[in-house]
Formats: sequence, structure tokens, C-alpha cells
Amino acid sequence: MATIQFSHANGFPAGSYNCFLKHLDKHTVNFIPALGLDKFKVKNNWKPLVDELIINIEASENKPVVAVGHSLGGVVSYMAAQQRPDLFSHIILLDPPFFRPLKRWVIEALIFMNKLDKYPHPANKSKFRRTQFSSRDEAYSYFKNKALFKHASPECLTDYITHGLTEHKQGYVLKIPREIEVRIFLTMPLILPTRKLKIPAHFLYSNQFEAMEPKDLKWVKRRMPFFEFIEIEGSHLFPFEKPSELANLIDKIIAEH
Repeated sequence: MATIQFSHANGFPAGSYNCFLKHLDKHTVNFIPALGLDKFKVKNNWKPLVDELIINIEASENKPVVAVGHSLGGVVSYMAAQQRPDLFSHIILLDPPFFRPLKRWVIEALIFMNKLDKYPHPANKSKFRRTQFSSRDEAYSYFKNKALFKHASPECLTDYITHGLTEHKQGYVLKIPREIEVRIFLTMPLILPTRKLKIPAHFLYSNQFEAMEPKDLKWVKRRMPFFEFIEIEGSHLFPFEKPSELANLIDKIIAEH
């Protein structure tokens, strides 16, 4: 049995992964409910989010943990492991947006020139994300018709509605405010460390390449060959699509290392 420190994707509080995390019941699973909402305010390169994760692990564990992180959570877990490798026994990243350097510099330049809307970047979608609903049923009907959740299991979508929204005087609103979600996208790390990790490291990526492009993956494989790469059938949201299968794979990876 391992202690897993799970970290969520941008806009998806950790509780919304219950349909996936419940299948990791062989292990102890810890998580921060929502990164960047308390005193660790979102800033460039996600350093406060990395600090938040490190401090959380230091406060709750007296032995190294297995980091499992999806998207944003994968990048933050990786950067924390680079900074404090003593806190981790293994990292398992789920489709983290590891962009090749040229792409990161182009995005940074477009942000500086206020022209990011000319580029297919997730911040452009988040800016117009609906934030308020009269009921959870209305929210469920709305999200189930969105392309993002096209292949999500009904149980996982229900968990997202339950944990991704919070009650408000006018109904229900996103638990992670839209402005914070956008700010996270706009402050992605410009430089990713590539030092070899001395712990097992797995990189699970979507075969649909929605978060990364094949050129990004090619760069990661060249610069970070210490990862073991596993292609996953599904969209960027694959933890919500085949949650039990993914949990079984993670069980197997942990058991073998």
C-alpha cells in the first residue's frame, strides 16, 4: 500500500475525481481540495502552487509519497519533485501540458502583446465559461452536452457537478472561480526543469493530443528520457472516461516499482 498525493486539473477540484480516486482504495489518497484558492495566490510559473503542494505533503506525511497529477496537477507534481525529490517515491503524470520551449515562448509573447486570442489556448475558452446555474440538474444538463464531457461516465460527471460547484445565493457557481482558472492558464511555467529524476516516473498521455501536440511529446521524450511513457486511449479528460481502468493501471505501476 502506498500513500498517494493526488493533484487536480485546472477547473476541476480534487473531489470531482471521486469516481476515479475511489478505485485506488488499496492506498491512502490525500489531496488539496483546490489549488491556488487560499493564501497561495496564483503567480507566474505556478511557484505558489508548487509551494502549496510541498508544504501540504510536509505537514501531512512523514514518508515519501506517490504523486499522481492530472494536467495542471501533473506539472505541479513534477516541479515539486524536481525541487524536493526527498518528498516523493514515485511520480505518475496524467496528460500534463509539457509544451516544447518554442511553443512556450510564443505563448508568453502573445500574452505580453495581449494577442493570445489569436492562438488556440485553453485560456481563451475559460474566459467565456458559464459560471452560474439555478440548480445542479441544470448544470448537469448543460455540461453533459459539452464536448469536454462527451465521453465522461455519468457517475464522473455527477461527481464534477457535486464537487465542482458550490451553493450560492443565486443558485450554484463554480467552486474554482473563472478568473482564477484563467489566471492559472495565463501563468503556465515558461521553463520546465529537465534534470534526471532518481525516482520512478511515469508519463501517461492521451492519444488524442488535446493538451499537448505530438511535437511536444517528441520534445519531452528527447529531453526527459527518465520517464516511462504510456499512451492512453481517450481525451485529455481520460480520468473521467475510464476511471476504474486507469486506477487499475496505476495500481499495477505502483506494484511494479
